[in-house]
Amino acid sequence: MRENIPACRRSLGADHVYMFRAHSVLAEALCRAADATRADLEEAVAIMEDSSLRSRRVLGNTHPEHQVHRHNLDNAKETLAEFTPPAAT
Repeated sequence: MRENIPACRRSLGADHVYMFRAHSVLAEALCRAADATRADLEEAVAIMEDSSLRSRRVLGNTHPEHQVHRHNLDNAKETLAEFTPPAAT
């Protein structure tokens, strides 16, 4: 997924609704990975913060697509806040 983001951005532009969705999918994958690290979760939050800001600017605060991105951002922040590193073996 990550490898496809630059090509999508070049084709669609950074503020296209499909770019917002691609970022959301990438961030969700980073959050849900069984072996996610704190760095992965921090990256997911950063991706969703950017996507949420862009979607609000382009679509408006009340647009359903923006609301989804805002919700995903909240979930990513919650996942990061609850992160506990795996115990050393």
